[in-house]
Amino acid sequence: RNRIEEICNDQPVYHYELNVRTKAFHEEPFKNGATTVRHDFCQTDHADDLMYVFGFMFDPEFSLPEGRYFSDDEKMLSKRMMKGIGLIIFKRYAPLFL
Repeated sequence: RNRIEEICNDQPVYHYELNVRTKAFHEEPFKNGATTVRHDFCQTDHADDLMYVFGFMFDPEFSLPEGRYFSDDEKMLSKRMMKGIGLIIFKRYAPLFL
């Protein structure tokens, strides 16, 4: 076995699937009249979860193109995702600092 396998052998693996249609890419008024939209069959694109996990919608320096914006439901989902990921990280690394 290689070193990576030895280090990771006892580590938990987490998986999630984001199945959300970000309204800014599909629905008015959130897409703000933008004509460039995603196809109807497209729920979530690769890396869309990063906007939610890292709370981009709460960063005043981040903005979606063409004046698009996030819904209140999407902001709540982002808070839940940040909390969930934070708990996983805290559970794993907090004992090292306590």
